[in-house]
Amino acid sequence: MPNVAPHQNTAGGTDTPGLDDSGVDSFSASYEDYKEADVLMILGTDPYETKTVAFTQWIAPVGATIIQVDPRKTFTASYAEANGGLHLQVNPGTDAWAIMAIARLILEEGWQDADFVRDYATQTRDEIEADSGWRRRAFGRTWDEFQAEILTEDEYTLGRASDITGVPADKLRRVAELLAARRNGERPKSSLLYEKGLYWTHNYENTAALGNLSVLIGARGKPERATSRMGGHQRGGASGAPYPFDKSPTEYRDPSGEVHKLEMDTDRWHVQGRTRMVWSFGNDWVNGSGASHHLVSRLREMTRETEPQVSSAVPATAVDQLKQRLDAGGMFIVQSDIYPNDRTEFADLVLPAATRGEEEFVRNNAERRMRLYGKIMDPPGEAIPDWKAVSLVAQKMGFDGFDWADSNEVFEEPGPRSGGRKDYKKLVE
Repeated sequence: MPNVAPHQNTAGGTDTPGLDDSGVDSFSASYEDYKEADVLMILGTDPYETKTVAFTQWIAPVGATIIQVDPRKTFTASYAEANGGLHLQVNPGTDAWAIMAIARLILEEGWQDADFVRDYATQTRDEIEADSGWRRRAFGRTWDEFQAEILTEDEYTLGRASDITGVPADKLRRVAELLAARRNGERPKSSLLYEKGLYWTHNYENTAALGNLSVLIGARGKPERATSRMGGHQRGGASGAPYPFDKSPTEYRDPSGEVHKLEMDTDRWHVQGRTRMVWSFGNDWVNGSGASHHLVSRLREMTRETEPQVSSAVPATAVDQLKQRLDAGGMFIVQSDIYPNDRTEFADLVLPAATRGEEEFVRNNAERRMRLYGKIMDPPGEAIPDWKAVSLVAQKMGFDGFDWADSNEVFEEPGPRSGGRKDYKKLVE
């Protein structure tokens, strides 16, 4: 089933497609990289306020020069300016122009990491055409093509970029120098750190531009030279299966006429009245989605304002009433959570979930570390862990492979299939 959306996303795709396409792992940095860098360019996040421990213990004490890119003068921006750094107060939505103007200046001055570009940048069209990703084939450029485009695009000149972004040209030049110009014969240890302020709008343009800059300065996972999200969440979930693109109703037709399957936008699908049932786990999606008020009004129409309403706790009667509502174009919503929230109003069935401390579970944090959270008390009442609820429903539906005895069995099952920075085969062994 392609109708799946994790966390804050309306679809099952990547948060940062432009960076993925340029080979960047979203969580590639460790806190040691923050600590040992000479220069940190931070975009779309305010770590002094929102990632305080990481900032006060791993960034501030060592005195890296901070370049803060944000339309607002945040706490981090003020800190940067007070400690020899810069605040690029870009006009909202113009990050890509600022990034590409900096990249162009690095090229013009010959400050790029020539060794990294020689060894890792794409050199031929054949390399691009051989890639399996349609976005890379559509938007990918060889090193020579990239240089030709960036050096001839008028909007990436300092003057035009300054007009577009609102950032003075001398600041853009200073950033390029800090990130890439040699000092005493050595390249600066520069890292690019970013979060949702960068990629929740103009996503592909901003993330692809940052990927281009990361290639130029070699900030690609070497010690002290990373391009990475700063986190703010424990984000490292291991998926149970790949996204079923072949079943998705959402498509993109490229300029050549070729059709590509995309992750479906589940909120749009709901609003169009195409969804009959939703099971939502621990996520207040009606309050955290784009066009939230419109989504709320449509959900109210499809649940509370579409008859019949569930008037009986007798399962057979309730199921019959729900089937009638679905046939009338309505929706059935199941909510798994630990307390009521803005979604509860629309839920026909609320399943109480066990939370932290009430079950043993494992998560990967933003620094790529796997952590075991131990159980310290029993869950209240009828509350059970989400994995257990899924297990019971799947078994009722007749599916095999859901009969885990405990959370440790759930943890161990994906281990042999794990890979990349989420590889924990050895832990299971």
